[in-house]
Amino acid sequence: YRINRQSRLLEDQLIKAKIPYRIIGGTSFYNRKEVRQMMALVEASYHPITANESIRLILNIASNQFGKNTRFLGAVFVKEMNALADKSYAGSFYMACTSGKLKKFQQKGIDDLVYTIRYIQQGETPAERMDLALEVCLEDHIRREEGVIEDEGSSRLDSISELKKAMV
Repeated sequence: YRINRQSRLLEDQLIKAKIPYRIIGGTSFYNRKEVRQMMALVEASYHPITANESIRLILNIASNQFGKNTRFLGAVFVKEMNALADKSYAGSFYMACTSGKLKKFQQKGIDDLVYTIRYIQQGETPAERMDLALEVCLEDHIRREEGVIEDEGSSRLDSISELKKAMV
């Protein structure tokens, strides 16, 4: 295929047909950062206590609750939380984050994470939850942290729209 927009349709058909494939010179649709983040937000909204990898992926995506980035807690914090989760909470990252054993600024970030997950949980369907995730955090995060335009002129937000189409 020649443009990124075609990749999801082609990949979906290959996956459906159980045909192995490899992307050369680009990134698989489902491995794009913004797609993985959206899928993680939706998964965490359905399974906040067991979605450990998803929580780790979205930890530093701030919501619009406070109007500024409140959750960039850094790699050291994530490493500390991983250790706490593994040691004290049988690997549950969510339980470690809500343990009350955090510094004040870290707790504010975790409170924001919990707010984000609860906000997204208002959606009844995955598509509704995707819309809420965009609204509460991901659209601003993509625009602020990642930039809007990718190398082939395709918007990262267009990737989210493609993912939403795949979920219907």
